Parts: sequence; structure tokens; C-alpha cells
Amino acid sequence: MASRSNKRERVGVETVVGEGSTLEGKVVVAEGIRVDGVVTGILEVGGNIRIGTTGQVVANVICGKDAVVAGKVETTLDGV
Repeated sequence: MASRSNKRERVGVETVVGEGSTLEGKVVVAEGIRVDGVVTGILEVGGNIRIGTTGQVVANVICGKDAVVAGKVETTLDGV
């Protein structure tokens, strides 16, 4: 009998900054990131960045792929 996994996969997102969390400084992520909290400083993302409705990014952002923004962004945004 085959076993079923109840785990949900997050395709393309390896890092999540949850609502109520704050990261300050230089953040480097190899794949994707979802921001529902606050990130300030420098954010280097090898994959996609998704900023949720509660997310706030006040940083210089280097994004390897796509940026999807529903929250607040104060940044310079550079592609790789």
C-alpha cells in the first residue's frame, strides 16, 4: 500500500518571514522568499520574492527572478 504524505510543499520558497517578525541587516536567500513581516537592510534573493499584504521591505533588493508585491516596499530593485 502506498503511503500518502500530508506535507504541503512550498515550491520556490525556502524562506518565510512571518507576520510579526523583523529581519535587519544583510539577508541572502538562495531560492525564494515570502515576506509577511518586516525586512530592512539588504535583501539578495536568487529566486522569486513575494511580499504579502502585511509585508514591508525597506531594503536594497537584488532579485534573481520575479517580484510579486502586495505589501509595502521602499527600495531600489535590481535584477541579476
